[in-house]
Amino acid sequence: EVFRDGRQRSVPLIIGANSFEASLGILTDELARRTVGASFDELVRRYRQRYGSDEAATLALKGDLFVVAPAGYIARQQALIGAGSYLYHFDYVPGPNRESLPGVPHMGELPFVFGNFGKMQLVGETEADRHVAQMMGNYWTQFAKHGDPNCPGQSVWDATASGQPAPALHIRPD
Repeated sequence: EVFRDGRQRSVPLIIGANSFEASLGILTDELARRTVGASFDELVRRYRQRYGSDEAATLALKGDLFVVAPAGYIARQQALIGAGSYLYHFDYVPGPNRESLPGVPHMGELPFVFGNFGKMQLVGETEADRHVAQMMGNYWTQFAKHGDPNCPGQSVWDATASGQPAPALHIRPD
């Protein structure tokens, strides 16, 4: 309600989602059904075209419904009041985990942001992992210092524009 009504604080914001947000056990099929109502089955059918199975489609739908879409909404609402708003979509699963995980679980980006490998089994500490962690750490540190995550030597992270679909910085394996 605060974001809908434009009553949020006018401060820069980083917000985003991961590629397997449905890893949160509280995001049940029942909750998704109650949230979208009669259109649930139609949405699963449409998602199935992209994800291949009802199970994968339902997982993706729940992640989008409860985390990805709300993050985009909040980013756009923050931009409407003129505050810097930076949206991300994190899909970097370390190599050893790519076979066993359908994506990055909820909060799976945090070891990369803070460089605290070993705190989550997700992180493999390969050269590529360290590179992603360095990049993420640079963005977040720059943001904490200046309210803007952009820094020399890294891809430009565009701010969300007022009234536009929120562009996201996509972090994924090459």
